[in-house]
Amino acid sequence: MPGTLQIDDLIQLDARRAAWLPKVRALVVADLHLGRLWTQRSRGQLVPVGLPDDSTTRLAALVADYQPERLVVLGDVVHQAWRLDGIREALEELVAATGPKTRLEFALGNHDRQLTERIREWNLPIATAPQLELSEMLLFHGDQMPLAPSPEPKRWIQGHEHPAVVLDDGVATSARVPCFLVGERHLILPAFSAQAAGCVLGRHQLLGPTARGATFDSVCACLGRHLLRIPIEVAISSARFVDEGTRRDGTPAAPSSSPASQGQLPMKP
Repeated sequence: MPGTLQIDDLIQLDARRAAWLPKVRALVVADLHLGRLWTQRSRGQLVPVGLPDDSTTRLAALVADYQPERLVVLGDVVHQAWRLDGIREALEELVAATGPKTRLEFALGNHDRQLTERIREWNLPIATAPQLELSEMLLFHGDQMPLAPSPEPKRWIQGHEHPAVVLDDGVATSARVPCFLVGERHLILPAFSAQAAGCVLGRHQLLGPTARGATFDSVCACLGRHLLRIPIEVAISSARFVDEGTRRDGTPAAPSSSPASQGQLPMKP
């Protein structure tokens, strides 16, 4: 399939910010933050009205392509589990986008407090758990240390960090794009929400205990329908060049075309 990269026999990455686990026919995404605008408006915050959330539409396309038996969301499914019509509607749209042949499962994150109660109250066909074990893989959000099963999983897969990388042409332009963080045993998914500002490698510190304790050898940058695999040292040094305000040839750097500079609101994990 175009825009994919097989990193081992367990995991295939998709440039649309998803991971495919072929042995268990599971599609995995992280950090949807559904209902974010509803939550902010309920608090009296003025937010742009021209920022539609297309997460469910993009998920529906992924489900149509992969026909998974399970769709797993690694936490921060909603921005806050309030009793708001907009949040309920967003979850109902997610169920509809998943379809009747795919089991929808949430590994709960730090933004999902009381989400299980809301799901039961609204009678939605969604399973929730602190973490999931699929074959040789442990799936969890990442804001806190999971309970590791025995034997030790071959792969730890998480969200929470919203990883991003700064890419530059070495001359005059740069851009911040979401990415996968890839290590021998650890994989961190980018935020699926298009409105989530990233934790830029080389600029920001990773937050969760498992991410801070892991070792990564590369990133896979999501460039439209393409993936670009980059050594971790190159990804970190690229952000530092941009922050220093000069390019490799010594000329002034142009401002980064980051999501925040394109009208998207920053979001902390």
